[in-house]
Amino acid sequence: MKQWKSKTKQFGQTKGDIEIEDVSDAESDLSRDWTPPPLQRVLYHDPTPPEALPDGSAPEDGPLSEPSGLPCREALRPQSGWYIGWLLVVVLVFLYNCWMIHTYWEFFGRLTAVAAFPNVTRVARTLFYMFFLIHINSCAYYMASLLQGFGSNTWVYNNVGNAYARCVFFATKTAMSVGRNPKPTNVAEYVFMAASWLLGVFVFAILLGQIHDIVAMASRSQTEFRERLDKVMLLLKNKGVPQETRQRVKLWLTYTHQEDTTPTEHNCLLSLPLKLRTDVAMQVHYSTLGKVRLFRGCDITFLRDAVLQLQPVVLLPGDFGDVGRDMYIVGSGFVEVLDAPGSNVVRKRLQVGSVFGENSLLTPHCRRCVDVRSPGFTTLFRLGRERFWALAHLYPDVERTIQRRTRRRLAKSAQRRSWGMQLGSDAVPVSAAEFQLTIIHNNDVHSHFDPVAASTGACRDFNDPDNPCYGGIGRLVSAVRSIKQQVPNTLALYGGDIFQGDLYYTLFKSQVVLEMINMVSYDAMALGNHEFDDGLDGLLPYLEGVNHQQLCTNIDFGALASSVTDQCASSVVRELDGRKIGIMGYTTTETRSTSNAPREVTFTDEVAALRAEASRLRGQGVDIILAVGHSGLKREMEMAELLEDVDIIVGGHSHSLLYTGDAPHEDPTEGPYPVVVRQDSGRTVLIVQAYQYGKYLGRLDVTFDDGGEVTDWGGNPILLDGEQDETAEAALEQYREQLVVLRNQEIGSTLVQLVGDRSVCRAEECNLGNLIADATLRALLTPAEGQWSQVSAAIMNGGGIRESVAPGSVRLSDVLQIQPFGNTINVVTLRGATLRDVFEHSVSAVEEGAGRFLQVAGIRVTYDLECPVGSRVRRLEITCTFCLVPRLELVQDDAEYRIAMPNFLSQGGDGYDVIRDNKIAELNAGE
Repeated sequence: MKQWKSKTKQFGQTKGDIEIEDVSDAESDLSRDWTPPPLQRVLYHDPTPPEALPDGSAPEDGPLSEPSGLPCREALRPQSGWYIGWLLVVVLVFLYNCWMIHTYWEFFGRLTAVAAFPNVTRVARTLFYMFFLIHINSCAYYMASLLQGFGSNTWVYNNVGNAYARCVFFATKTAMSVGRNPKPTNVAEYVFMAASWLLGVFVFAILLGQIHDIVAMASRSQTEFRERLDKVMLLLKNKGVPQETRQRVKLWLTYTHQEDTTPTEHNCLLSLPLKLRTDVAMQVHYSTLGKVRLFRGCDITFLRDAVLQLQPVVLLPGDFGDVGRDMYIVGSGFVEVLDAPGSNVVRKRLQVGSVFGENSLLTPHCRRCVDVRSPGFTTLFRLGRERFWALAHLYPDVERTIQRRTRRRLAKSAQRRSWGMQLGSDAVPVSAAEFQLTIIHNNDVHSHFDPVAASTGACRDFNDPDNPCYGGIGRLVSAVRSIKQQVPNTLALYGGDIFQGDLYYTLFKSQVVLEMINMVSYDAMALGNHEFDDGLDGLLPYLEGVNHQQLCTNIDFGALASSVTDQCASSVVRELDGRKIGIMGYTTTETRSTSNAPREVTFTDEVAALRAEASRLRGQGVDIILAVGHSGLKREMEMAELLEDVDIIVGGHSHSLLYTGDAPHEDPTEGPYPVVVRQDSGRTVLIVQAYQYGKYLGRLDVTFDDGGEVTDWGGNPILLDGEQDETAEAALEQYREQLVVLRNQEIGSTLVQLVGDRSVCRAEECNLGNLIADATLRALLTPAEGQWSQVSAAIMNGGGIRESVAPGSVRLSDVLQIQPFGNTINVVTLRGATLRDVFEHSVSAVEEGAGRFLQVAGIRVTYDLECPVGSRVRRLEITCTFCLVPRLELVQDDAEYRIAMPNFLSQGGDGYDVIRDNKIAELNAGE
């Protein structure tokens, strides 16, 4: 780059050095020498008028001459002959584009050679040339108008509106039509009009010819195909081929003709290099092979080679696949699985990506035992037995794994088949049939052994026909017994939290729980967090007295492990109809913060514990694995995605009603029944819950294939409004009589419903929460000198509110059911900074409905839930105490405040470690 150093002088003032980039070629000034001086000033940013540099050069240094004392703006005004430079630019650009026109020809030539429809490309090329010629024509029209003067006659452009758009419109109109054009006024205009018409006729003729070629070629191809097809059909008829077979041949030939322009996937793969072919095949089929239980966990290199062994098979409409000996993947279309050989009853449809016949790979005697039918054109990818075992032989570890799985899978059918085959040194039979399992379940009864109202609140009158009640221990016992008697292969499971929440537990603890629950024919039960509310003193008697297997897969009892292993095992195996079903149990890891679980008891991660136990069960030949427990729907959905060997999760803790359709009494639902989770491998895992307080009994009917995978399901929670078991009712009546005094003792009344619903009190202020907090603060009102009260505020965790109260009288039993935990009220002294952290924790999991959300009195807090957790409190005010008239004031970080709260919170419950670890003082309000 050359640098021109100069000093410019303007209005008698000297400026500093400036550097100007010279755009000319550093090696040659040919372009500058051949460019007219007026154009040089434009192209080379030279502000000096011609008379300042008569020879067109620039001095090495020194001031430049001024243009006769004129200011610079005057010197830069266009000089005579300026249009010559611009005209040269336009001409040069036009000539350059014409010179490079061959690049357009080359582009369209190559595009036509590779395009699937070359005739369409030719039409596009003609249209492009037409638009280009119209563009040139419009420019010529504009120049003609400019030379004659805009608006000088009716033919020229009048310089109104967008010049380019109007000139293009005129050029197009002139080329496409003869009449209704402006009449020319001179020879040049006549020549322009004639040339435009000839151009239009020429282009139009070319377009018609090319469109005719497209139609003729398509028609010719179809005509030739029809002629060949007719000859083939005539030949088959002369040879005596039946009409049905001839029709199938015709369908096939038509199908292949229609698909002729699109190469098949198999042909595409064969034409690719081996590495690229493998990559494409893996992208298409690897995820599908991952769905096959037989291949799960196999070496990825083996699976890559297995993908390349897939062979395409095309089925015509109506084709049958009888008893098979190969494995198939549905590539396109779908096939129908028939109920039995020779039957037309469709059992199910297999869509794209479905796999069938994998058992056919196992042994020479193992076959697919049902027919499939193709309703339309269907492409299958086949993996033959010989190819499969030849490939497996190259991978000894994979071969041993598959042989081991083969023995285990086929051994399950020993009771169903009377003949077998030889695999290695072990005799094994053929594969088992599908297996039907029914699971009945409930969760979060919370000692509600009496029926509950439609709202799941307390039932005021068991015999009121206008306000019926539902559930109760009598109906539960009757329903479980009835279903187990009528439906084979039924398991009854419980998802935790049988303790706490009703007067029965408040007064009689585990004694009444054991007597009631032992009458229900449960096969397995999980522990909920509230089973630890009374520590080991409340839990151990229950474990010793319960008749049903309790499950504690992720609970480590420490030194007590040996004494409770039998009562609370990691898993249990039930055998139904020859199938081994493993059941594991889990409890939320939040139990320590939501109950009084002792320090020596540890709750490990559910996924890690269940995964390890499931692997152990698989090693024992268990092929169906259930997990029953208590972690909440959100966590259980996460678990379902991660647990590779679990088929069904029977949950609890979140009190979720899963229901397909409209639930009775407009009960709030949180999803369909069941929730279906698809794992990355393609496996299906089902999740169920059955609401709360025994109002419903869930029923899930599941079909498993011979490999233990879920294939079909149905069911819904059953509203318990049927017959009651008399024995259970009689046993409960003994306890019920002792509650008469509490149930009938009226302590107040309410004109409105006191809302204690968990969906409200755990997410926002509820009137029952306000009442409890206000009543607490009122009870602790203790004026002192200069103080209207010594306690600033009261807080109550929303999870501690367990019932709503209907309008009318309020009884002592209502109060005990609203607050059943037996907590005390303590006054805790906290600094302002700690109090701010307390309210941050209050809304740290509000979206999940956690029980830590605080109901308050004497405090006003503003949250912004759009902010991240830990910074949601925007403003926090508290009632002053050192004042005679109570008022709200901003919380000061260094100030100390006395707050009334349940001892559950002061001890760190619901995750409030910030209170337990930072409290300055604590006083039991009852002392």
